Amino acid sequence: MGCRNLSTNEPRSSQSHAQSQRAYVVLAASFLLGFSVLNSIFVVSPMLALIMQDFSLSFSEAGLLFSVPIIAFVFFSLLAGGLSDKVGIKKTAGVGAILLAVGSPSRSLVQDFGVMLVFTALLGAA
Repeated sequence: MGCRNLSTNEPRSSQSHAQSQRAYVVLAASFLLGFSVLNSIFVVSPMLALIMQDFSLSFSEAGLLFSVPIIAFVFFSLLAGGLSDKVGIKKTAGVGAILLAVGSPSRSLVQDFGVMLVFTALLGAA
């Protein structure tokens, strides 16, 4: 028994089946991108003591490494919905992937805490 259209109980067309498969691919890609973003944001926690020592940070300043990406995530999530309506989901997700690709390695190479926060915010925006 093949796939059926639930509203008419007729066999689903191959075009509709292809759209369904594409939706699963988009869903899987979105999951992987989201996992990568969250992984990049929270990878800081095991290294927090070393980061605090290298940059001579207080606990409050170190806490910014966790709050800045979340604040950026909330702000840019609101903008991403409208942006995806205007330019499309593919382009919006592509911009997010580029921000992730730039922000994650750049954050590990910085020598200044302020610059590290900027790249951390980029990860939140991704």
